[in-house]
Amino acid sequence: MNPWTKSNKLSRIRRFAGYLHTLGITAFLPEMPRKTCCFTPYVFTNDEIARIFEAADDLILSCPNSRSTAEFPILLRMLYGCGFRIGEAIKIQWDDIDLCTGVVTVKAAKNKKQRLVPMSDELTRILKLYKTAPYFNVQNCNLLFKANNGRPYSSTAAYWYVFNRILCELGIKTSRNTKYRSRGPCIHSLRHTFTVHSLIKAEEEGRGFMETVPFLSTYLGHSGLMETDKYLQARHELYTQAHAIIEDYTRNVFPDGV
Repeated sequence: MNPWTKSNKLSRIRRFAGYLHTLGITAFLPEMPRKTCCFTPYVFTNDEIARIFEAADDLILSCPNSRSTAEFPILLRMLYGCGFRIGEAIKIQWDDIDLCTGVVTVKAAKNKKQRLVPMSDELTRILKLYKTAPYFNVQNCNLLFKANNGRPYSSTAAYWYVFNRILCELGIKTSRNTKYRSRGPCIHSLRHTFTVHSLIKAEEEGRGFMETVPFLSTYLGHSGLMETDKYLQARHELYTQAHAIIEDYTRNVFPDGV
């Protein structure tokens, strides 16, 4: 049983046992287990990311008159390039984007928190081209991503379906056939991948892990560092400096060949 589910069930039993005690009835009071996070995020490899983008770019060839297949590659690049939640990305409007500075103002964020999200120069350049393309010019609609009739999408279900179809075609296991709470690869994994890849890049550029995490947590719109930590799950590549120090310290502890 999931630790959080077990804890919630035992909490109800403890409350009922407390009620019995008030009635003078002796009842066993179970001990509450320690809650631990068992969520394991999926992080795409660089090769998987490249293959996913390539497959998404080819969607327009199969459905040339579909607006969603033309928009989908842009959406994926924003999810991976900025670490957006899918619900945040589909609500972004052109008025929220400053194409001169390359900054997106996220207004419809989780926990009703707004934040500023700087984009890379390449993603900003792509959005400039995207905005000027006649194919996407729909009057009376300020949304980046909209249905063929120009109205906003009412659900993200279509995007989840298309993304899972791409994963299946590429032979990447989807969330439907993975263990509970491991989730497996899904469209939200692009946010996890952005987080891990950003930290790896920061370390390669000489910025330490603990130095980078607070800024990244704010960038992602997390309520605290613990929420960001769930995305990382102590991945070895994020602690290369610490591993190097420990390895150097214990180098002569064990003889060669052991």
